[in-house]
Parts: sequence; C-alpha cells; structure tokens
Amino acid sequence: MSALSLSLKTVPDIPLIKPADDLAEIILTAIKDSKDQLNDGDIIVVAQKIVSKAENRIVDLGTVTPGPEALKFAKQADKDPRQVELILRESKDVVRCKNGVIIVEHRSGIVMANAGIDHSNVGAAKGKELVT
Repeated sequence: MSALSLSLKTVPDIPLIKPADDLAEIILTAIKDSKDQLNDGDIIVVAQKIVSKAENRIVDLGTVTPGPEALKFAKQADKDPRQVELILRESKDVVRCKNGVIIVEHRSGIVMANAGIDHSNVGAAKGKELVT
C-alpha cells in the first residue's frame, strides 16, 4: 500500500472578484500564468466569499427592514438588526445566539456562524453586506 500525501498550493495573482466575473476562467488563467498545472486528482478549493461576490450576493443594508425575530436576536447578539434579518433569511433554524455570533442551520443544511454573512472585503460597497 502506498503512503498518501497532501500538498497545498496557493494560486497567485487572483484579482479582486466582481459581480459576474467568470471564476473558472480567472482561476485557470492564474494557474497557467503561474507556470503550474492541474493534474488528475487535483482539487481546487475556493473561498465562499469570492463565489458570493461573483454571484452578486451583495445586499444594501439600507433596503433591509428587520422583523420582530431579527430585533430579538440582534439584541441578544449585539448585532445590527438588519444584518440579523439577512442571517435569518438564509437560515432554517437558530441553533445558538450569544454576544457577537448567531449559530444557525443554513438553508443548505450546514451549521455555521451568522449564515456565512459578513461585511468584510466588499470593497467600495460600504454599508452593504455580503450574503452567502
């Protein structure tokens, strides 16, 4: 039996992703430009944030009106009620809520913090939230 191994490589020079960008094309071009190549069995791992950006899953918080449940959880978690409304929209169930974080079962079935929603790295989209 042969020993299994794992090696990780980063793909250099991926630009900031914008709505409607072709992620596959960008990644394959960056791999080619790096003089690296894909081999049978290779796996490419992509951060959900760049997928969300490419899918234009960005919401202007000014357009969000929090409901009663969002207001309740926002107070418990000390979060913006509009962000909590987005978290609830992406979730099947709230598993736990405490200061700074709301653990939910995402509508995809995955249990995660804040339904994967955050506002970091949205570039010029100040006041907007990135939705997974």
